[in-house]
Amino acid sequence: MGYIKGDFCYILNIENQVFKTTVVNKEGEQFQLQLADSDETVLRNEDEMFSSEEEASQHRKRIMNFTAENLNCCKIGDILEVEEYHLPSDYWYMLEHAYGASTNYKNRERLQNRKGKVVKKWKDDRFKYLTLQFDEPPLESNK
Repeated sequence: MGYIKGDFCYILNIENQVFKTTVVNKEGEQFQLQLADSDETVLRNEDEMFSSEEEASQHRKRIMNFTAENLNCCKIGDILEVEEYHLPSDYWYMLEHAYGASTNYKNRERLQNRKGKVVKKWKDDRFKYLTLQFDEPPLESNK
């Protein structure tokens, strides 16, 4: 579209929430965007910027969390392969090199793609997690 300073656009965060932003600057191939009603800025490529909230919503992608032993096994932005395993009534997924494992999913929730992009590394008081984004529509409610 050719965004310039001051233009409005919409972006998705890793949880598939839509945010309105203003173009602040262009830094190489990326745009610096300021979130509406916030001082926070983010960097995005032009293909991650949308002219309307509806257009952004149509680009939501599936996200899945994998428990991991070591968060240093990969970097944000890495593309990892997953392998599907079948249980009597469910499916679960293992990341390449056994970096992490998913929870169980029903047949209707099976992955369509076997490669995902690492978008977040995090931990809670019990486990460490890798969050991957897959190029397919999200489930109604992500696990």
